[in-house]
Amino acid sequence: SPHKPFMGEDMNRHRCRMVELAIADNPLFDISYREIESAGINYTYETLRQLNKEQPDTQFYFILGADSLFDFEDWREPGIISQECILLAAARDHCRLEEIQQQIRMLKEKYDADIRILNTPDMEIASADIRGRIAGGEDISQMLPAEVEAYIRSHHLYEKG
Repeated sequence: SPHKPFMGEDMNRHRCRMVELAIADNPLFDISYREIESAGINYTYETLRQLNKEQPDTQFYFILGADSLFDFEDWREPGIISQECILLAAARDHCRLEEIQQQIRMLKEKYDADIRILNTPDMEIASADIRGRIAGGEDISQMLPAEVEAYIRSHHLYEKG
């Protein structure tokens, strides 16, 4: 993401590999390395446009955390993103559901967007928590698929330096 700190090429590849492992048993999911293999800054709207051009018969879904809906208008070309895919907002904090639904209504009206709530279990797990537990030598077996945990352990990711 252009607005987040760059974690390095190796970490980008590790993150993609972890996603591959997490989705391996679902044939409806696929991962693309196009953004980490291209030079420069990648914007979501450009990637989605290219994907739709290459695969015009495919309906693309873009999964984002529901909190990202509140800064979606700050993204590069939110109107184009809205037309290139269906947005699935993963709502982890069901206590804020009405606020999230209000934001969805506003974005739908403004951008003619198809935004749907992706119901996810109420889990108080964040990536920072997982990284912190690994650095502290704590158990993470209930927080991730076993294959992802094995990958993290075998590559010594997120351990104290």
